[in-house]
Amino acid sequence: MHKFMALGAVAMLAACGSVSEPAKEAPVVATAKLMRGDAEVGTVTLTQKGENAEMSFRVEGLPTGGYGFHIHETGKCEGPDYKSAGGHWNPAGKEHGLENPKGAHAGDLPNLAGVDGQVTRLERSLTGLKITGEGGMMDADGAAIMIHAKPDDNKTDPSGESGDRIICGVFELEK
Repeated sequence: MHKFMALGAVAMLAACGSVSEPAKEAPVVATAKLMRGDAEVGTVTLTQKGENAEMSFRVEGLPTGGYGFHIHETGKCEGPDYKSAGGHWNPAGKEHGLENPKGAHAGDLPNLAGVDGQVTRLERSLTGLKITGEGGMMDADGAAIMIHAKPDDNKTDPSGESGDRIICGVFELEK
């Protein structure tokens, strides 16, 4: 008899529909179109994964060489010099450089390597990078991503001697 009651309860639950799990929140994602002047030359996507962000990056047309690459503190890319993006994103007030014992800025990223005629791609986990919320890069004035004309020396404050700003993108949150 108990066996039939249990089967009947299962059948009633099935008839009423399945028990749903709580809806999972969509991950926080920020994207930027990389611009050189008026030409779109690539994209960057950041996806929050717990305490880190996963970066997917693609850019076309970099001549052979190394290039400094940073997240900047303001979401503006007004040409031709892109100074409107401000300095490197640095919410903790550290010094510059991935090799600086007093650094690094939260926006300091590894150098890019361009190869003539090829698309430069990079997939990387960015430890401790928050996109939104307390200490997140998408504050009231947003954030930008920047490629500089020369490689970053990864130690000289405030910008690693990486030269002119040549490609810029403004991050926007996906909805």
